[in-house]
Amino acid sequence: MSLSRSDLPILLRAPQEGLPPSIFNDVIGPVMRGPSSSHCAAAVRIGRMARDLMGGELEHVLVEFHPAGSLATTHRTQGSDMGLFGGLLGWEASDDRLVESAHALAEMGIQVELRITDYPAPHPNTYKMTLRGPRGLHAMTAISTGGGMVEVVEVDGAPVSMRGDRFETLVEEATGTFFLTDFLLRSFDHLVVQGLGLDRHPELWKDYFGNYVRAVYLAQTDDVALQARAQWAADQ
Repeated sequence: MSLSRSDLPILLRAPQEGLPPSIFNDVIGPVMRGPSSSHCAAAVRIGRMARDLMGGELEHVLVEFHPAGSLATTHRTQGSDMGLFGGLLGWEASDDRLVESAHALAEMGIQVELRITDYPAPHPNTYKMTLRGPRGLHAMTAISTGGGMVEVVEVDGAPVSMRGDRFETLVEEATGTFFLTDFLLRSFDHLVVQGLGLDRHPELWKDYFGNYVRAVYLAQTDDVALQARAQWAADQ
C-alpha cells in the first residue's frame, strides 16, 4: 500500500450563516478597496479560493457570467474584474495594488478570459470558473452573497459549501482509501496495532487492511517523524 496525498489542496473559506455577527462585515462592512463589497471584496475572496484550489499555480482562467445575472453588465464598473484578478494573485481586498491587478496578471503570464454564457446559474452573482495550471484542470462555481461574503458551491462537478471561514482539504473519493491523521499516527501503536491485536497476531494485517489500495495522510503539521510513520503504516 503506497502513501498518497490528495491532488486537491486546502481551500480557505469565508464567514457563513449562523456565525456571530461581525462588526466589520455586518455593521461597518469589509475592509476593502471600493466600489462594491458584494462585487469587489467578494471577487477578491473568490479569486483567492480559486488560487488555493490550484495550489497557487495558474496558467489560464475562464470566467463565465450568466447574461441575466448582475455581473454580466457590472463586472467592470463595480470592480469585480479588479477584485477577482487580485484574488487570483493572492492579494487582499484592501491591497492598494488592486487597480493594477490586470496588468500584474499579464506580467505573470496568467491568461484570463471573460465570457457571458447561458448556464444554470444558482445566484445572480455567480462566477463559473475553469482553472488550468501546470498540475491540471479544475472547475469551480462560486457566488457572492452580499457584504463581501462568498460561497463556493461546486468543485469539479461535486456540490460543496465552502465560505472561507476555515481550512479544508478536498479529497477525491476512491474506494479502498484509508485516511491517516496526526492524532491517529501518534496513537497508532495503541489504537491500531495493540487495539486490533496486531502485535500478537500479525497475520491479521491482511485480514483487516487487505482491501485498501491507498492511504491518504491528512497532515496538519510539517513533522518529518509523522511523515515517516505514515509511510510505514501505508507500507504494511
